[in-house]
Amino acid sequence: MAAAEQPPTSTVGLSATASAHAQAPASPCEASSSSSTSAMGLFPAWAIRPLQAPPPLHVPHRQLSAGQALLCALLSGTLQAVVFNPYDKALYLSVLHCRPFLAAENFRRPFQGFSQAVLHRIFSGGIFFALEDMLARPWNRVLPHNPSLAACAVGLTAGAANGALLNPPYGRASGR
Repeated sequence: MAAAEQPPTSTVGLSATASAHAQAPASPCEASSSSSTSAMGLFPAWAIRPLQAPPPLHVPHRQLSAGQALLCALLSGTLQAVVFNPYDKALYLSVLHCRPFLAAENFRRPFQGFSQAVLHRIFSGGIFFALEDMLARPWNRVLPHNPSLAACAVGLTAGAANGALLNPPYGRASGR
C-alpha cells in the first residue's frame, strides 16, 4: 500500500480531511481560533500538562577558605559602599536639615565619609556571610525536609547575630 493509500489511524466514521481538522493545533496561536478544549471545557487541550516536581531548592556548596571569604567580604563591602553611600548620605542629610530627599544639596559630595561606609559594610558583609556559611549545615540538619525554611532560619539567625555584633548596647545596664 502506498503512503497516500494508508487509512488514517484515528478516523472512526470521519473522512481524512475531517480528522486532520480535529487534531490539536500546532501552536497556541492556532489554538485561540480552535474549539478544541479539555474535558472540563476550561482550558485548551494543549495547555494541560502533567504535574512535575519542582527542581530542588537546596544546592550544596563547598566551604570557602579564610582568604576567599575575606576577599568576598572586601569585594561585596566595597561594591555596597560604592552603590549605596550617595543614597545613605542624602537620606541622612534630608532628615538632618528637614528637606526633601531628592534636593540637590543632599547629593553634593556623595562620597564624603566613604571610608567609614566601606569599613562598616566590609565588616557587616564579612560577618554575615561567615555566619551564614557556619549556620547552614546545622540548620539543614534540624530541618532536613524543608530546605526553604532552613534557608530562612539561616538568614534570620545570621542577620540577628550580625546586628548584635555590630550594634553593641551602650551605657549601663541599669536603665540607660
